[in-house]
Amino acid sequence: MNCEDVRDAILLGRSLDEPAIARHLEECEVCASLSSGDALGPLLRDASAVPATPPPPRFGGALDRVRSLATPTRLLLLVSAVLLVGAVNALALPRPDLEAYPALRMILLVAAFAAAAVFASILVLRPVHRPRPDRRLLPALVAIGILVTIGAAFLPPAHAEVHAHPESFLGQGDDFWPRAIGCLVYGTIFGLPVLVLLRLLDRGGTPRSTALLGGLIATALAGNVALLLHCPLVFDLHFLVGHAGLPILLTLVGLALLLRPRREG
Repeated sequence: MNCEDVRDAILLGRSLDEPAIARHLEECEVCASLSSGDALGPLLRDASAVPATPPPPRFGGALDRVRSLATPTRLLLLVSAVLLVGAVNALALPRPDLEAYPALRMILLVAAFAAAAVFASILVLRPVHRPRPDRRLLPALVAIGILVTIGAAFLPPAHAEVHAHPESFLGQGDDFWPRAIGCLVYGTIFGLPVLVLLRLLDRGGTPRSTALLGGLIATALAGNVALLLHCPLVFDLHFLVGHAGLPILLTLVGLALLLRPRREG
């Protein structure tokens, strides 16, 4: 049930205690504040009796409908987007040494990156009627995103034998930086859909710094899901620069945007 459905229900005189209506009122601060007065029904009926000029079609209408979805639904969309990033890479663009990579280790790392991305998304998609998160959560979020990826870089090589797959031992010497930069670009590309979806689902009730840095950390972690399933290199230095470097780089970009002086007027 969305905002328009609640309005129609009030016009029809339905009880606000109905489970679907009550659930929406818990999620939507605007509808909750409007429904607190006894005169809301008559006011809506009087307003609906006045002919209004329909606004021209615009994207904002559809966007408002998406943002009015219940928070669990919005989070489910984000989780689905992260899983889709992983599925595309696992099925269409898999790392060539996937058969040699320990399955349990792969599952645990993907789960860690995805869980951290979802945690970042929860902060960004906080319902507007809930108290603002503690300011200390933001640096903790950034630290988690960076430390999770750095910690994965210091794990022992997934396989240390060249015969397991020759491509896993590329990216050395003159080939180091092209491969590392390539992974930074690849991870960013596959993380961007998560950032775009977060922007579409954000109701604007989250502080700007949390929305920006939280979105970028979620982007970096989703990008690391893609990299883990696509990149065959097993050297820790490549992982530190090309994979763990992604949340560091995007955090620096976010800080630069936050510290940028705003134009007046």
